Amino acid sequence: MKKAKGPDFMGIGPPKTATSWMYDILAAHPETSMPPMKEIGYWWAKEFLPEATWVTRFQDSHWFFSTRRSQIVQILESALPRVLWNQQARKRLAWSLRYALLPHNDAWYDRLFDGRFMSGDITPKYCELGEKRIATLARRYPRMKIIVSLRDPVEREWSRAKMNLCSRRGRAVERVPHEEWIEHFNREWQAEANDYAGLIERWTRQFSAKRIHFFFFEEVVDDPWSVFLRLCEFLELGDPPESLRSVVARPRNVGRRKEIPARYASYLFTKHRKRIEAFVRFRPDLPYPRQWLEKYGGQANAGEI
Repeated sequence: MKKAKGPDFMGIGPPKTATSWMYDILAAHPETSMPPMKEIGYWWAKEFLPEATWVTRFQDSHWFFSTRRSQIVQILESALPRVLWNQQARKRLAWSLRYALLPHNDAWYDRLFDGRFMSGDITPKYCELGEKRIATLARRYPRMKIIVSLRDPVEREWSRAKMNLCSRRGRAVERVPHEEWIEHFNREWQAEANDYAGLIERWTRQFSAKRIHFFFFEEVVDDPWSVFLRLCEFLELGDPPESLRSVVARPRNVGRRKEIPARYASYLFTKHRKRIEAFVRFRPDLPYPRQWLEKYGGQANAGEI
């Protein structure tokens, strides 16, 4: 039985790098007990929204608070109809009430995780945490493991832009003005999320390299079961049952199926080429970063559109 409180692991890969897939497949493992909410985001909010209050959580229109209000409502709607006869529904209801009503502090956060099973917090925005916050986490959770999911930065940015500019606004890709694509691509926080070498180095300075595991979105597409097995080995979980193969193979959060136009691929590759090259130098043994360079190599000098 696990005695330490708080998360056993954190998933900190940037958005659109198979983090929803990772949450679902780990939640399906019989030796885990994941929180009902995938992206708790507590440590991101503590760093970037430090003035938030209890009232803020219920009234503020900031995307962080509105998203979590929506997620709590979804959990409640799924749990309430079954709460009288389903123990799992009662647990989800109790968790949601603790999340929504109690003061958000470090002790509250630790109690969000089931101490009897392997449990973790998968929040993509944690990729933005700075050195001091990471050091705080390392002191508070010295045994915690870190999982970093990565993806071709060009495809990652395109996928996220489609989600924000199309799916969430009910628009077809063709209906988005050129200027909106470029404005989204040029958001600095988006660019920094593609500095994979810097991301891994920041966390490795506080957590030992053996406590950090990373995988690629492209691996999940090619062979999701193998990625899952490596995750289980890293987290010291038992071999997953074969019955989970169909769960592991199912794609999550599939956006609008529209290939990136050549001019945007060229623009994004030129914007992020130095970051990709830095990652190749950082880990020359990995095939995928080299494949990204080769994929867009012919477009390397076409940065203006």
